[in-house]
Parts: sequence; C-alpha cells; structure tokens
Amino acid sequence: MELSALVGRVARTTGLRLGALALSSVTMILAARWLGPQGRGEVAAINSWFFLLCAFGSLSLGQAAVHRAANTRGRAWIAETLGGLLAAAAALTALGWLLSALSSLLPSGGPLAGLGLVPCLLGAAMLPLLLVDQYLSALLPAADILPSYNRALLVSRAVGLSAAALAIVVLHLGIGGALAAALAAQLVLVGLSLHALHQRREGPLRAQWSSLRPLLEAGLRLHIGTLGLSWVTTINILLLQRFHGPTQTGFFSLANDLSSVPLLLAQAVSAELVARVGSDGADAALASGRKLLPWLCAVSLVAIAVGQLIVPQLVPLLLGNDYAGAGAPLNLLLWSLLLQVPIAVMSPQWVSRGLFVAGSLAMLAATLLNALLALWWIPAQGAFGAALASLTAQVLLAVINLALLIRLTVGRSTAA
Repeated sequence: MELSALVGRVARTTGLRLGALALSSVTMILAARWLGPQGRGEVAAINSWFFLLCAFGSLSLGQAAVHRAANTRGRAWIAETLGGLLAAAAALTALGWLLSALSSLLPSGGPLAGLGLVPCLLGAAMLPLLLVDQYLSALLPAADILPSYNRALLVSRAVGLSAAALAIVVLHLGIGGALAAALAAQLVLVGLSLHALHQRREGPLRAQWSSLRPLLEAGLRLHIGTLGLSWVTTINILLLQRFHGPTQTGFFSLANDLSSVPLLLAQAVSAELVARVGSDGADAALASGRKLLPWLCAVSLVAIAVGQLIVPQLVPLLLGNDYAGAGAPLNLLLWSLLLQVPIAVMSPQWVSRGLFVAGSLAMLAATLLNALLALWWIPAQGAFGAALASLTAQVLLAVINLALLIRLTVGRSTAA
C-alpha cells in the first residue's frame, strides 16, 4: 500500500469518526448541562468501575487476535477467533458481575456505594457490550473491514444522542437516563459490528479450546501492555471519587473527555496501521507510521496552541459556570495530544511483533508512576492533580515508544 493510499484511508476514517465525535460531543454537553458536575461525576464513577472490570477482564484477547491475524495472512481465522472471543466474553462478564456483587460486601460498601441500585444495574448491563466491543474494535481492522466499524460507530452515536435527549431532557430520568442512553448506543455499535464481521467469516462460528487457548496465552503475556491509558484514567477517577466526591470527579472526567477530542486523528492512524499489519505485515506498517509521525506532531502542536487559546472561554460557554473547575485540568491534558502521537503510531508494533513482556513492563511502569503521583497529588489538588499524574504517565509512555521506533529503525537500517 502506497503512502498516498494510506493517507486517503486515514482521511476517510477520520471523516467518519469526526461525525461520530461531533455526535458524542453534543451528547456529552447535553448530559453535562442537565446533570451538573455532581451527576456527571456519579455517572463517571459507575462507568469507571465497569470500564476497569472490562480493561482487566478482557485479557487483551482482541489484541492477541491481531497478532494471530498478522501471522496467519492468507489463511482462514475469523470464524474460530470470533466464536472463541464471544464465549470468553460471556464467561468474563459473569466473573465481573460476581466481583461487583462481592465488592458491595466490603465495609466501605465498595466502589459503587451510594450510587443507586438502578444506575449500577445499568452499568453492569454495559459490561458484556464493552467486552465484545473491545474485541470487535481490534478484529474489524485486522480483517480489513475498518470502514464497517466506523459506520457502526457513527450510527451508534446518533442513537446515543437521540436516546440521551429523550431520557434526560424530555423524561427527566437523570443519571439513570444517561446510562440507559449509553447502553442503547453501545448495543447498536456491537450489533452492527458483529453483523459486519459475521458476513466475512469463512464458516460457522465455533468456540474451540484449541483455538482459544493460544489467544489466552498471548493475551495474558501482553495484557498489561495493551490495557493502555484507559485504566490510568479509571484509577484517577476512582481516587477522586474516594477523596473528593462526585464534583471533582465530574471536573476531571469532563476534562479528560474533551481533551480526547483532538486525539481522533492519531486514533484513526493507529486503526489504519493495524489494518496494514493484517494485510502487509509489521514492517510495512512501521515504514508508513514513521513517515506520518512528523506531520502528526505538527498538527498536534497547532491543535494544542488553538486549544490553549479557546479553552478558557469554551468551557463556561458550552457547559455553564458550574464547570469552571474543569478548565485548568483541561488545559493541562491538552498536551497529551502530542504525547499520544508516538504511542498511537507504535501501538500496533508491540502486538504484531510479539513484544508482549516489554510492552507489559512499559505500561506497568507508567501505571505505577501515575498511581504514586495520583495518591500524592489528588488529595491536595483534586482534578488538577489527577490531570498532572495522568500527563506524567503519558510522558513516560511516549518516551518508551519513541525509543522502540528508534530501535526498530536502526535495526532495519543495519539489516539492510
């Protein structure tokens, strides 16, 4: 695949995801204004618990499937892989629900204490969909049908916006309505993605231990490395809820969501590089990513500069003065855009090359650094301390990914 063709695919992916992002942003603003910082913080606390269960419980089986696809090009792999992953999702969901029930028996009431039975049940219903979506978001690019996932994402975000407007604004269902709307959107995303992948299968779905076992073995080796920064954010949200309650949690959650908006381009590049790994191999994806990296960094710097100028006016304009406390964390987290570029470009390389232990150690180091700094800064500085801890962890990960890029580039030059 020529670089121009890759750029065209990235542009199409970015366009579809921009549409999905616009719909998500309207939904986020709608929920934030109607729920207020405290309501948004409660939603974030519930979501974070089940996102954490999904992150840990997924066992990185989707990424392990990408590794399988990269090493089985030209051979059938979709049917048996999808069947095994769906069976694993069912078992892992049951385990996650059991852990959630047991956590309520803790003296403190667990991470969901005081958040209401119905909202917690809606969060629990999201868990199997989160697990399956995590697998499908890796499988569809590896099967070279990423556009199907992007279209499903766009449709699901439209459903989420419509459902949120109905549940929150018209029916006044509060945080339960917000969670129900998110559940409806996730159900549409998983359903459409499953349909697209099911059409590409080479035979009937089958869940065989012989095909699932290699995925489990690979997934467990790379699990910590592929959890990504999502569980860093989740840890910070849970700590904020513990030390400061829902309002500061709402500030950080909002700042984190808004700062992720400019990451769309880097995420689109990463998804297309995963697709190229599946079709052309890791070396071809590395060469393309290396050429795109300077341009992505330049775009990131422009976006950061613009963001720093407009954020102080943007937050109160869109969300009201109640969210003024989210401005400082958001300004800080905008710098993560530049750090995410090398992480996004290099993330397919860790999996496709089987660098499971090294990737896990890198992510473990970043997570431990974030946890230590969060425990130090969050009690004193609240949402700003959480943002500072998260950004510091991302600096470490960006440096590690740049070091991998240099190592692989020098290695290829020496071999040539």
